[in-house]
Amino acid sequence: MTTTDEATTTVTVLDEATTASSVAGALGVPAGLTARWDLASGFQHRSLHVVRAGGRVAGVAFAVHRPLTAYEKVAGLWTAPAHDDAATAAGLLASVVSAARAAGAVVVKVELDPRAVADTALVADAARAAGFADLPAPVGGAAHPVGPHDVPAGLARWLDDAPAPVPVPYYRQTTELTCGPVAVGVVMAAAGDDDALGRDAELTLYREANTLVGSDPFGLAVAAAARGHRPRVLVTTPDPVLLEGVTTDWERDTRSFIQRGFRERALAAGLDVETRDFGIDEIVAHVAAGGHAVVLIDEHPMHVDVCPHWITVHAVRGDVVVAHDPWTDNHLGESWLDGADLALPRATLDRLAAYGDPAYRAALLFG
Repeated sequence: MTTTDEATTTVTVLDEATTASSVAGALGVPAGLTARWDLASGFQHRSLHVVRAGGRVAGVAFAVHRPLTAYEKVAGLWTAPAHDDAATAAGLLASVVSAARAAGAVVVKVELDPRAVADTALVADAARAAGFADLPAPVGGAAHPVGPHDVPAGLARWLDDAPAPVPVPYYRQTTELTCGPVAVGVVMAAAGDDDALGRDAELTLYREANTLVGSDPFGLAVAAAARGHRPRVLVTTPDPVLLEGVTTDWERDTRSFIQRGFRERALAAGLDVETRDFGIDEIVAHVAAGGHAVVLIDEHPMHVDVCPHWITVHAVRGDVVVAHDPWTDNHLGESWLDGADLALPRATLDRLAAYGDPAYRAALLFG
């Protein structure tokens, strides 16, 4: 645990073994709030910002972000009684913004979850006064079943000089297997298809594109083509993909057979299929020119688990790409705010966008 002081604000970075409640509780934050703060694990980057007035604790903010990312999220905030709540909240937000900027983040988000924020209206007002903008509600923001506070309102402030990204509808996948269909659905929704996101659309596309477990690039491309889109398919291997962890010959044979069929259907549909090496610069250039990219990544080390996963890259801001990640680790206190407009340094995308041993890449380029 390291501590630095800035004016009347103290910033404490929590190490893996330290819970937020063990520090914040001693500062007076109620256990009802810190219980929510403690969902975030040591795998995530966590910090506590403390404002003191007259030598006494006036307020505490809890901030968190995923490893290797370029965002910060205010996931909790409390102001002590008998203090200027508005000024305290403003000071806490300013501290988070300052620390985020120093760490290279390009965006700070504020999550208005009443389970973790003592006064959501107070914090929302302070955030707006500090230059944060209200975020549009997601089409779907949580796994099923959805609890009463599982889709909190949120605000964001971009720290670079560019305007906020063009809004792209966000949808959180409702199953562990449907990241690919949701990633493609996001592209279609961005193109104006109001019916592309929703549980029926998610599972219908999955039924068309799955290879027993999950979706391969060719199945996703064929499903997109059936809906009037013409993605360009990039893969670095001619062999079937996403077979890691398959332990039986019948499943390996069946999934390989399905993938070969999807590849043949993609070619028969006249889709551009390119089997060659490609790098992240090609994806970034495509998105910077106004396109969208559905990219295969390894969830680790951004998430706890090693698992293949599809995300939608929809904007570029200098050396940072902006993506919609349809998966959120709800058990770690994440919400849709962690997956929507996820800021990833280009080097992080380069690291994540490879799966398997030996590693291969896959992407669908739209637009």
